[in-house]
Amino acid sequence: MDVDAWLNSLASRAAASYDPALREWFVAVLPTALHHAHDAAALRAAVDAPPGAGTALSAWNHSVRLPDASLADADAPQAILTLDPPFDARRLAALWQVARPIAVSGDVEQRRWELRTGGAEFDAPGGLAQIEAHGLRFGRWKLRALLSGRPAGDLPGLHAGPAPAYEIGERGGEIVEIAIQPADPGR
Repeated sequence: MDVDAWLNSLASRAAASYDPALREWFVAVLPTALHHAHDAAALRAAVDAPPGAGTALSAWNHSVRLPDASLADADAPQAILTLDPPFDARRLAALWQVARPIAVSGDVEQRRWELRTGGAEFDAPGGLAQIEAHGLRFGRWKLRALLSGRPAGDLPGLHAGPAPAYEIGERGGEIVEIAIQPADPGR
């Protein structure tokens, strides 16, 4: 896929002053727009934020894992919406109806934190309290809502794997990026 052509597929518009109400509207309707986006062209329209929404769009070629575990080029790129200024994580979770928003990190150094949906709690061997952490998905698209950093406060007693799992409702946070990519076929 020619990512540059995909990014340039809509006409350029003049820049506009940041409008918080416009940003909130765009973030609120994004899940519905993605749910109805079935191809790369529809994804492009879904992520086309209006001027003044405080977003910047970039894109990268993306691969998907096939049922036989091989990789293939996706039929749509990964789209990345950078939010400037950041968006309140509690508000995003409420707008997207995330039942139990938690912040977890998947990297060893815990530099990148993302909003996920918390599931069932259980005790792991050794007595460490665990929670299932499910990714966000709207239609055929997987989303990663990245936070500006680790949530404030002491370490929580709950973990998702080896990483601490912070309750967004209690700790808050700021979303700085939303990455959207095609889900792997059959998953």
